[in-house]
Amino acid sequence: MRGERIGLIQHSCSVMMVDEPGEEWTGIVLVDAPIPDSYTTSEKHGFSQTNLKSKPFLGGCEDFSTNSTAEGQKGNSIGTAGRGMLDELIHYWTQEMPQMFTASKPSLRDISYYPLKIVAAEWVNYISVMGLSVREYELSTTLSGDLIAQLEKLNTNLRILQGWRRRVLSTQAKLRRTVRFIENHVDPKQPNEDWDMLVDDFEFIRTEVAEHGERLEAMVSVVTSTAALIEGRRSLTETENVTRLTILAVVFLPLSYIASLFSMSDDFRPGGELFWVYFAAAVPMACVVGVIAKPPVSTARKMLERIGFMTGR
Repeated sequence: MRGERIGLIQHSCSVMMVDEPGEEWTGIVLVDAPIPDSYTTSEKHGFSQTNLKSKPFLGGCEDFSTNSTAEGQKGNSIGTAGRGMLDELIHYWTQEMPQMFTASKPSLRDISYYPLKIVAAEWVNYISVMGLSVREYELSTTLSGDLIAQLEKLNTNLRILQGWRRRVLSTQAKLRRTVRFIENHVDPKQPNEDWDMLVDDFEFIRTEVAEHGERLEAMVSVVTSTAALIEGRRSLTETENVTRLTILAVVFLPLSYIASLFSMSDDFRPGGELFWVYFAAAVPMACVVGVIAKPPVSTARKMLERIGFMTGR
């Protein structure tokens, strides 16, 4: 998009709680490694190392910490560009504890609060990518002069839109599972505003994903129709070229035939006594071939109708 490539990279975070006998407990959080600039790409005969300098989309996710005096933030709400999931968790857990967190015996829900908040922030950027994609595909449907290049671009966009359809369905399933997890681990007897707000955040994200998914789904038919229109224009252009070549063949074929016919005698060569016979034979032959190739049916019908009308009158 606009000279840059936007990559969607999926990573995971797993949380596990182990209750030990007595008051002891263990919480384990497993996260993927940070995204490097070095990638291993698969090729036909092996693998190769590729270095691709990348940067987080929109500068990273929004920092939802309420502590504006955190080190390195200085009141700036965007400060996650250089951190991975592990750095994010360390940052938030060292700055402030969740209000619902009970140090003596926390629940799986309490340990999962910050990972869920970070995931929600990443989903917001995901929605931004979807919005940019919709606008990009809308602009790509504008017809340009180079029909072949435009058709190839539309075919590429169509394949990408098919991928978005699958991706949206997968995203909605993940969001539904996340909301179900939060609701199942909330005690109705102890309502908590933070968890209610987190559920509202994920519901909002799910609604936005559904709306953008519908717009992307609608773009499939638009891109398909535009591709069909371009293919029709291309066919018309090719038909015009074929018609032009056919007209040239209709004109020159009888001329070349008569020329080869009269070339058997020197009297019919240019400047000869019988050279006029060439035109007397070639021109009527060209007219006859033209009438056979494209009979003037509509013109003849109009003339017959006019003659019949005049006779009846």
